[in-house]
Amino acid sequence: MTLKLNSAGIIGIGYHVPEKILTNADIEKLVDTNDEWITERTGIKERRISAKDEPTSLAYKAAIKALEDAKVSAEELDMIIVATISADCNTPSTACILQEKLGAKNAAAFDLSAACSGFVYGSAIATQFIETGVYKKVLVVGAETLSKFVNWHDRNTCIIFADGAGAAVFGEVEQGYGMLSFDLGADGSGATTIEIPGGGSKHPADQESIDNHMHCLHMNGKETFRFAVKAMGSTVMKSLERAGLQKEDIDYLRSLNQFSEDFLEYLSTIRFTGDIYAIPEGTPVFPHEPLVRVKAPIIEAQLVETALLLAINHQTLIATKSRRIVQASEQRAVMEFGARRAHNFDAAILGARAAYIAGCAGSATTYSGKEFGVPVLGTMAHSFIQSFDTEYDAFMYYAKTYPDTCTLLIDTYSTLKSGIVNAIKVAKDYLEPNGYRLKGVRIDSGDMAYLSKKVRKMLDEAGMKDCKIVVSNSLDEYVIESLIHQQGAKIDSFGVGENLICSKNSPVFGGVYKMVALEKDGHMIPKIKISDNVEKVTNPGMKNLNRIMDKETGMAIADLLTLEDEVIDTTQDLTIYHPMSRWKYKVIPANTYTVRDMLVPIFKDGKLVYDLPSLEEIRAYSEKELATIWDEIKRFVYPQEYYVDLSEKLLNLKLEMLKKYK
Repeated sequence: MTLKLNSAGIIGIGYHVPEKILTNADIEKLVDTNDEWITERTGIKERRISAKDEPTSLAYKAAIKALEDAKVSAEELDMIIVATISADCNTPSTACILQEKLGAKNAAAFDLSAACSGFVYGSAIATQFIETGVYKKVLVVGAETLSKFVNWHDRNTCIIFADGAGAAVFGEVEQGYGMLSFDLGADGSGATTIEIPGGGSKHPADQESIDNHMHCLHMNGKETFRFAVKAMGSTVMKSLERAGLQKEDIDYLRSLNQFSEDFLEYLSTIRFTGDIYAIPEGTPVFPHEPLVRVKAPIIEAQLVETALLLAINHQTLIATKSRRIVQASEQRAVMEFGARRAHNFDAAILGARAAYIAGCAGSATTYSGKEFGVPVLGTMAHSFIQSFDTEYDAFMYYAKTYPDTCTLLIDTYSTLKSGIVNAIKVAKDYLEPNGYRLKGVRIDSGDMAYLSKKVRKMLDEAGMKDCKIVVSNSLDEYVIESLIHQQGAKIDSFGVGENLICSKNSPVFGGVYKMVALEKDGHMIPKIKISDNVEKVTNPGMKNLNRIMDKETGMAIADLLTLEDEVIDTTQDLTIYHPMSRWKYKVIPANTYTVRDMLVPIFKDGKLVYDLPSLEEIRAYSEKELATIWDEIKRFVYPQEYYVDLSEKLLNLKLEMLKKYK
């Protein structure tokens, strides 16, 4: 069995450095060196030096900032790891001292000694605990007061080592983010390249060890540099490979000779830092209203365009089609059978998920069951039946294998002459004598109305009124509606494939992604897209989407787009305007309506802030929301138009901009 891991990442950071500054000019007074030499070789201009009583307080102050950034209390911490080689003392550990000082009474705590790579090791450990679900919140602190271990007459070390602390809170993050991979390693053969030889059991503190500076840092700078360069290149490549981030991707873009090196470097490190607001999944939506609002640096906003549209357009398309089919079935179960007709692997899996949210009872796509918890449903295949000498033998084998859930496919040869006859015979020969019932029969071809009536009559005459009839084969909402209302078909559930999974009669959801405002000098400048096609003219400015609900009935009246700074006073009459025509308006009387914000925060400053509901919660929410939409609006043919209107302020802005640019 494959263990499904959580995604672990940094959810808050903090740092602290001492107040005292030691510059290169100060170092010049201690050893034979100068600012130019230090800067050229190290890039260092100044370093921070801690006071005598400061070591643990560095870690504490950094930890407090990280907890505040993560919005996590100390009591929520499950573990504290302090990476340090300059602890206050050998025991107790700095981590335990920090635990007590923070009040993190529920946290395990220990120090980790891995020198310069200590924080990396600590991060890897924290990640493992969170990915496996053992812990939820882990604090990792890298804290050093190496100025206490520096020989200030040794120019190899005194120019480099100083004091400070950095902290990070690790927790669960959205799948695909966080710590994607790491590569740990060691090379004990270089032990003497950088060391503090004294202070341990081999060279305990005595006068000789003190006189020989054995308690200070010793470093062979050239060897240390040589090893670091070699090791860093190797470990970076291993980490990239494990994370699935390939250097080849950047190399490919470089080979196109279309991008600068600065841009390619930027792409290799870019992370989304903006805000995303969206309508919660499962909400009924209507044309010409914003489903998602992105506010981010323009390059980030542009780079997420295709991914957002891909996710939203496809699943909204399939959910819409599925809902129409479910509505047509009138409480009869609808099973999603479309995997073999889907446009690719992901389309099948995500399509099944969308179909379930929209009301389908489940899917034959088992992978959607594994990934999302979609109920897995299905019956036998024609090839299964054809692999046996007789249809009866195939039915009997299937019944013995699945006696509790037996549904037989009866149209492989002849639905009425053999299929239903053999199904009844197997029920009488094996299922009923052993205390089971035939759950259903499926018809996959022919005249569904005629065959279902004949099959129903034969089942009833055999005392099998509880046996359900399932039909499949090129069904959609119009065929289902006709079967039920015009043809009087005796059908209990439907299996729907290609017409659902690719929304065959309307296979494109026309969601677009347009700029509506640009920030300049701290002000939002509205933008508009103009077209001769009225429906393609965009609504300018940063906007909110509000659903206006009837106070008495709880039914939806209209969706209203307003500018971001507008506030709706429900104690006043509300006038809503057609998106292009001022003379077309509707007045909603005061105190007769309520207002609901439709766009909720998903990401803030690049961080996920939305509590992702379960699939069952989304499905239940969708059903509840659909009940607030009038049946007249949901009918298939000539539905009543649902108002998606503008506030007067937004309409005025739109008309002014149209006049300006036309």
